[in-house]
Order: sequence, then structure tokens, then C-alpha cells
Amino acid sequence: MSARLKQTDFRDLRLLIELQGFDKGGLEKVVLDSALLFHRHGIQTTIVSIGHTGFLAGEARKQGLEVIGLEQPPREEEFAAVLQARRINLSCSHFSYFGYPVYQRLGIPNITFIHNVYAFLQGEALQGFLNADRYVDHYIAVSRNAARYAQEKLGVGLGKMSVIGNGLLVDQHLELEQAIPKVARASLGLQDSDYIFLNVASYNLHKGHYIMADAMGRILARRRGIKIVCIGNTIYPPHVAQFQAYLREKKLDQHILMPGYFENTTGFYKMADAFIMPSLIEGWSIAMTEAMFYEKPMILTDTGAAAEVIVNNDIGILVENEYGDILSLDSRRLDAIAYDQREFNSARALAEAMLAFAEQRDYWKEAGKAGRRKVLAHHRFDTVVAQYEKLFLEIMQKPKRVSGPVDEAVVRKSSRWADYFGKFKQAAKTAAAGDITAALKLLTPLPVKNKLRPWVQGRIGEGLRRRWLPALCFYLANALFMRLPSYRLRHGFLRRCCKIQIGRDSSILNYCYVAGPRITIGNNTVINRYVYLDGRVPLTIGNNVNVSHYVLIHTLTHDPQNPDFVCLERPVVVQDHAWIGARAIIMPGVTIGEGAVIGAGAVVTRDVPAYSIAAGNPAKVIKARNRDIRYRSRYFPLFDTDIQ
Repeated sequence: MSARLKQTDFRDLRLLIELQGFDKGGLEKVVLDSALLFHRHGIQTTIVSIGHTGFLAGEARKQGLEVIGLEQPPREEEFAAVLQARRINLSCSHFSYFGYPVYQRLGIPNITFIHNVYAFLQGEALQGFLNADRYVDHYIAVSRNAARYAQEKLGVGLGKMSVIGNGLLVDQHLELEQAIPKVARASLGLQDSDYIFLNVASYNLHKGHYIMADAMGRILARRRGIKIVCIGNTIYPPHVAQFQAYLREKKLDQHILMPGYFENTTGFYKMADAFIMPSLIEGWSIAMTEAMFYEKPMILTDTGAAAEVIVNNDIGILVENEYGDILSLDSRRLDAIAYDQREFNSARALAEAMLAFAEQRDYWKEAGKAGRRKVLAHHRFDTVVAQYEKLFLEIMQKPKRVSGPVDEAVVRKSSRWADYFGKFKQAAKTAAAGDITAALKLLTPLPVKNKLRPWVQGRIGEGLRRRWLPALCFYLANALFMRLPSYRLRHGFLRRCCKIQIGRDSSILNYCYVAGPRITIGNNTVINRYVYLDGRVPLTIGNNVNVSHYVLIHTLTHDPQNPDFVCLERPVVVQDHAWIGARAIIMPGVTIGEGAVIGAGAVVTRDVPAYSIAAGNPAKVIKARNRDIRYRSRYFPLFDTDIQ
């Protein structure tokens, strides 16, 4: 049987997809959706589950797909007979390695997918993956994070790996959106006034359930009316029971709801205000893509593909994960954080992000609408499958694998050159996307990396990542880039290196001072010269806001009565169409309402109502402002002048 095809013989492609279990879950949904599209495109597709088959296997059979469930791994001869009877000439593996030696013996090329399971490989499992590499013709990593981990920790060469993200069957969801009604909040004991975060993920503690509990406890110390609804299937019942007991013990069970698994989640997306997923590990979350389609603003931890879809806080807020760099993660550390830890450094940032969503409903509701536009433009699953199929043809056209003795030195040399070339291409793409630091990492020679890795991953490296590098970025921003006349350079550095979110047609003029990355600025907003923006705690500035010269906005202060002089973190919110006059001081914890005006030199210590004018020290409301406001601010004066 010939295992290679010419491009003109595409319809003769006979594909086998192998996975461990075919019941519920994101990985399994990717398999189903891709198999359906392969089937529609005329590719004979067979799915083999080396393990339990359930709900999604039944859905696949209803759609006319062949699903073979093997509860126990068969003998290799029996598996070979299955392949030969169907004349399989290409195989895809999703975290299942049983068929590798059979594929090689029959000359069937193999493509292996790298999902969120990359960090689970330790000990014998890791060694098994490394040994099995010789059976794999090509890898598909579902996110840049997964690819980076596979390259750096698992030794997969970039020349042997492609990054292709997951997508969504848009037509299917358009139909569901029309057919499925919104879940009634009352059915879950929720109020219409509640701000609801939806979490769609397996009841698997790696998804960050205890982090959500810690964040919710912090939120309840400040306000009520924020709830989390967790939808998912149970992976290991004792863990779920322990977590639910913990919620009851901490009196969080009325604030974090766990109604169970639902075959269709459309009605929950329509009911919720936002989506939250503080996962410790992801590949490319299908639930994340669904949330984008249903126009929900998202709060995600920086894992998997989160940073590929949330860019400059455009459709949500990206929260730093608990363990820092992805390369520091392994299964032991992952389990320790997920199962043993109850207090988290990341929970504070998660709580602040949730509070920002709830306090700026309209802003984030509007921001969430851009998520659907991203899905329609970049994450349709038919586009993803087209990339798969193109790769299939490339793999099928390669020379057939030869058996027998191989010159290992030649193999190592050719593999090394392919790896270098792949690294160079990946670095060029990364640099073009604006991430210069990641590009330099890719180009660093491997021997140097190996010598530096203990330092980079140790306490010194942690200090560099968390303190010295950010400090250098903000020093350069304030000492150099704030003095340059180019808005493009100034804004670009603030966005990419300082991680400050700056909206469309907004301008930050010369000589401003920024302190901290937790600054979000909306569209058409003007920050005039010599303004101090304190981003050590979340500072959110809306659309069409005008901040005049020498304004000081503080988010962090001290308790003068405390014997330890403790710091007090108080986020500041400036809502749309507000105007802050010259030399005004905004104190921590203040919200300036929509359309409000702050007089020059005022000291604002309390919230200012919408469409009011406040002045004085301390600032007091002196009159109301006209509510018929239509202007859009846009101010880009040339050089350091007031000439536009």
C-alpha cells in the first residue's frame, strides 16, 4: 500500500485520528469538529479511541463518522488489520501513542498534536514521548506557548513543528444562537443586577478553581453582586467534593456556583456578562473562542493562547499566571498549585480585574463585541482545517520513510540545520509581531541557553523577570521615549514593553510619567503634558477623556495610623467624557463619573457623580454639566507644540 499521494489525488486521502478517550472535553471537541470538516471535504475519516467513548463519540456517529472504540489497547496485529482494511494513508495522534510503531511499519506518516498536555510529561511519560519522536513526521502545536514549551523542554525542533490555533464552527454557533434561549438567572438563584462571570471548563482543579475562590473572597471584602457560574464535567469526584466543601467552609458557595455539565452552553453565554478562565495550563481553549463569538469580555491567565487573542486589553484583561514563565512549569509544580495551595499571588490581580469589569459594565460590554469580529476574521474552524489539509499534502509528498540502518550523525546534522532555519523563521515572525525579547530568546544559541537556564529559571532569573526588566522598561519609557516627538514610537514602547493599554486615536503627550503596567486607556482620550499616571494598581481611563497638564492620578497610598505604615491599594476609574483640569490631584480609590468635570487645582478624595462639576480642596460638586455631550477627542499636536 502506497502511503504517499500527489496533490491531485487529494480525494483519495484516508485519514485515521487516534486519541485517548472520546467523551467530553476541549481536545475531544477539536477532534470532532475537524473530523466533520474533513468528512465534508471528501476525506475518508476514521476516529479510533484507545479508551472510553461517550457523548462526543455518539455525536460523531450521528453525523456519519466512523468511530472505533477500543476500551483496551488491541494487539499491534489487530490494529494493523484495522488500518489495512480501510487503506489508511495518513494518521493524526492527539495525546495517544499506541499506533506509532504500526504506522511506521506500514509506512503511514504521522502528525501529532501538542495540546495543553505538554506540561504533564514527567519521568517515564516524558521518556516515552522522547523515544516516540522518531515515529512522528510532524507536530502541530495549538498555540505559541505550547510550541515554545515543546521546543525548549521537550526538544522538538521548530523545523518539525507548525503552530496552528484552534477555531470555531461559526455556522453551527450561529444556528445555536438563534435556537437556544438565554438561561434564566432566577433558575440559578441569581439577580438581574448581579454581574455574572461564566467559567466553562472541566471540573479539573488545573483550571484554577481555588484561584477563583481566593479572588472571590477578596472581592466580598469590598462589595457584593459579583458571581461566578462554573459549567463543566467532573474529572475526579473526590477533588470536586473537596473544593465544594471548601466553598461552603468559606461561605463562598452562594457566590461561586457549580451547576454541573450541560451538553450545550449557548444559553449560559447569553446569560453571562463576562467570561473568566484563570487556568494554570491550556493549549487553545475552545471555551475561550466560544466566549469571543458570544461577545463576552474575558479575563484570562497568561497561558495557552490567551495572549494571542487578548492584545493590549482590547477584548479583556490578561492576568499573570501563578508560576511565572511557562518553562518553569512541570507536573509536580502544576499539581502542587492546583491541589495544595489556597492563597495565590495571582488572585489579587484577578479580583481587581473582576471588579474593573463590574464597575465598568458598558465599557467592557462594548469591548467584548470585538471578540466576535476576531473569530470571524481569524478563528473560523474551516480556515484552521484548510491549514491542516495543506500540511497533510506537504507531509504526503515527502519521500517515504526508509527502514534499515540510518547514519545517526547525518540525521543529527540535517535535523540541526532544519532546527536553526525553523528558529530563524519563527524569530522573524515574532519580531515582526513586536515581541523583540521572545525573538532574541529564539536566536540565543542552545549551548548558551543550557548554561544560563539554571540562572534564568532560578531566583536570579525570577528577579530579572519580575523586577529588573520591568524597571528598565519604565526607566526607558520615562527618561527617553516620553521625550521623543514620535507618537508611534512612544505609544509602541508603552504598549509592547510596558504593557500599558492605549486605545484607538488616543494620545499621550511628551513628558508624562507612567508608574506601573496596570493602566488601561480607552479610545479618543488625551493625556496632556507632565501628567503622572500611577499604574501600580489598576487605573482605568475611558473613552473621550481629557486629562490636562500636570494632573496627578494616584492609586496607591499608606495608612498613616498603621504602626507598619502599610500600603493601601485603591483602583481609580475615570469614565467616558470626563475632563480633569490642570494640576488637579486624583487620590486613590476615586471614581470620576461619566461626563464629570474636575476644576483646575482640585484635590479629589471621593467619587464624583456623572455629569457634575467639582472643584476645590477637597473637591465638592458645585454645579451640574450638560448631558448632551457628543464630541470625540483627538489631539496629536506636532512635535512638542500645540500646533496640530
